[in-house]
Parts: sequence; C-alpha cells; structure tokens
Amino acid sequence: MRTFVVSFAILMGLASCSSPSLDDKTTMKVEALYGNGKKVEGTNYDAGNVVKGEVVKAKFVLTNTGKIDLIIADVSPSCKCTVAKKPSDPIKPGGTYILEAGVNTKDLTAKKINKSISLTTNTADTKILTIIGKIN
Repeated sequence: MRTFVVSFAILMGLASCSSPSLDDKTTMKVEALYGNGKKVEGTNYDAGNVVKGEVVKAKFVLTNTGKIDLIIADVSPSCKCTVAKKPSDPIKPGGTYILEAGVNTKDLTAKKINKSISLTTNTADTKILTIIGKIN
C-alpha cells in the first residue's frame, strides 16, 4: 500500500509539471515594432512607401500576458512572397518574442501591399498579423 501511495504522489507531481497544450488558453498582446524602436499596439505593420523589388522587413512583438506558457504552434503566411519564423520554444508568462517577417515585392503586381500571417496559438482566437504598404 505504501508503494502505491508513493507512486501515486510521484505521478501527481509529474502531471502538475506537464507543459501546456493548445487546449490550455492564455492571452497575448501584439505590437508592431518599427525601426526607430516605436511600438504600436495592434496587428498591422505599415511599411509606408516601398520601392518595387525591395524586401519589406516587419517586426511584431508578441507578449504573453497570461499565466501559462504561450505556444505558437504554427505561423502561416498568406502567400509565397511572405515569410515568417515561429519561435522554437514557448513564451513564458510576461515574456516576449520578436516575430520577424518579410515580404518580397519583386513579383508583386498590385500597387498596394496587404499580406497576412496567421498565428495558431493557445489563445482564444487565431491572430492575423498584417503587413501593408504602397509600392512606388
């Protein structure tokens, strides 16, 4: 009986240390980060006027405002001209991650940039980051 109690206690301890899953919800704040260090709360990054052929480099600050780890399970750009890298590790409560994204304007035919990046996370909703601008 004593062995059972000790084993049960160890299992309960291990279970309480388990990592959060996508079913465990947390919260996140998103800010666009500009080259001058200015942060603007929201999911839009405005690149302004861009020369055709230029690669737009956008940064978003993702802050875990919840009480459990923030998991970014997937980062999905809207097209092949847009790239972004997801963090390899969860973001701890109060921690931040700078998501860097790029849009190659070389093959774009429209005069306006409007590219999105979908984030699959353990927050209540999918976050859509958007990079906008005008091609000169």
